Parts: sequence; C-alpha cells; structure tokens
Amino acid sequence: MRKRRGGGDAGSFDLSGPPQRLAGLPALCFSAYGVRLTDLLLLIEEVAFGRVDVRLAQTLLGRSQDGRWQGTHQELATELGTAREVVSRQLKDFERRGWVSLGRGCVTVLSPDALATLRRP
Repeated sequence: MRKRRGGGDAGSFDLSGPPQRLAGLPALCFSAYGVRLTDLLLLIEEVAFGRVDVRLAQTLLGRSQDGRWQGTHQELATELGTAREVVSRQLKDFERRGWVSLGRGCVTVLSPDALATLRRP
C-alpha cells in the first residue's frame, strides 16, 4: 500500500503497515457517526417538541454571566429555533413573575431558582 497525504491539520497517514492495524477503523467511524446522529436527533426533538419556556429558562441559566445575558431577543429566538415574538412574550411573562428584569440588549436573572423549576419532569 502507498502513503497518502491528508490536508489541513491531519498530516500524513501511513497505510503501508499490516491491514490488521486498520481493522478497528470502520467501527470507530460508525461509532462517531452514531454519536453525532444521536445528538442531532435529540436537538430536533428538543426544538420540535420542547416547551419554549423551559428551553428559554435553560438558556438564560446556562449562558448568563453574573446573572446577566447580553443580546437581543432575536438572538435568543435564533438559538432556540423559534420566533422573536414568542421569546419576547415569554420574557415578558418571566418579568411579570419577577424572575427576570429586561433592559435594552440585556436580560438580568433575578430568580434563578424559579427558572430552574421549569425543567421538565
């Protein structure tokens, strides 16, 4: 067998050794593919069937720094896979409940415990 030169950071691959050395490669490739496919299906399920309030609360809790999330409602909507109006309406509901405070380009989490209770059972 001959040596092949890969592109980028992959460097070179030496295929001149015994074929047994590469015996596990197909299993490794299929395993990696399976993990990626599972992650994709979970993401699709979450976007298609997950409640927006739960996903929004998780995003605010997970991505806020010092209790503040900097960004627009549109950025949140894009990340959650929903419309800006839906996010704005949900944030207003959170604000009415006293869980968050809304400012221009900023959401401040006032009650992380209340947001955490929205997790799915």
